[in-house]
Amino acid sequence: MDISLIMVGASPLEVLIPVWFYIFSGLAYFVAAAISLAVSYFALRIFKTSKSKKFMMLGLVFLLLGVSFLALTLSSIYTYFYTPYFKESVGISLNVFNSKAFNFYYITSLISYLLLFITYFPKESRKKLYLLYVPLWFSGVDQFHITSLFLLAFVVLRSLYNFYKSRSLNTFLVLLAFSLMAVFHTTMLLLPFDLTYFLVSHALLAAGFVSLLAMLIRVNRSGKSKK
Repeated sequence: MDISLIMVGASPLEVLIPVWFYIFSGLAYFVAAAISLAVSYFALRIFKTSKSKKFMMLGLVFLLLGVSFLALTLSSIYTYFYTPYFKESVGISLNVFNSKAFNFYYITSLISYLLLFITYFPKESRKKLYLLYVPLWFSGVDQFHITSLFLLAFVVLRSLYNFYKSRSLNTFLVLLAFSLMAVFHTTMLLLPFDLTYFLVSHALLAAGFVSLLAMLIRVNRSGKSKK
């Protein structure tokens, strides 16, 4: 079996991973990027008609997430084709390339979650939000997922409150989306025990993105029907 010794996610731990695994990781990242960009597109489209800043922020958040997952897609492609194509022509080691790609993903994703946190923070309390300390320089896998969980936990609680008030399908889809995003980061913490969790976690993440995309499509259609 073809095996590559690489540094996964800029972690100080070196892990033996089969090269074929990067086919599945690349596909998982690409699907996440594609759905993220679709969510961003529909959110910004609704913003143009409604002028709601929440949809503008949502579009920006998922645009950043989409770009961050595209970086990981490129990382998987580079790793898979490293020996036959990139090793001699490009000359950048796998560790260096993956480290830069994952650090870009960590920072960009945390910025997007921070924007999401601020978006869901109550307007009447925003004046008291003088400073939210978020260690954006975290480049370790565990620290990144724990910090992401901290930010998403508040968003999930606010979404739960919104669903409790309205009991509508749209607020349920939003609650489901952010809950699955939080579960994604929780499941990724289990990755050192079994690589299967990688595919499970990204399937849950994709399901969360699809749930949010479904909500935006419903809002977009209802807006058209009122015209």
